Amino acid sequence: MSMPTNEQIKNSLWNAFANNGLTLFPKAQKEDLLVAIQIGLSRIRETSKFYAWDSSCANKDHKCKRGCIIREGDIYFKYITGIGWGQYLKICAGCMAMILYYMKAYELPDPKL
Repeated sequence: MSMPTNEQIKNSLWNAFANNGLTLFPKAQKEDLLVAIQIGLSRIRETSKFYAWDSSCANKDHKCKRGCIIREGDIYFKYITGIGWGQYLKICAGCMAMILYYMKAYELPDPKL
């Protein structure tokens, strides 16, 4: 699979959170959209250590910070906020795509290898 263009990343981020009707971000779990989110995160990480997000697979249903349901088996993103067990901020893939879209992560350069 070739590296998507900035325009493709932009469109994928948009599609991961927009135009979902009454359901909350079901399309965000599609592989091509998760790839765009991961690329966006890698670009953000390159510009600031503040954005040290990790992806994880949910082992049970729970909610993200904005109240969206993260279903068992869904990929979500977490940011460690403390040293204790479970001290992290959880964001569903759709919300992460929205954050990256509005931060214009698709315009940032690819990280150096």
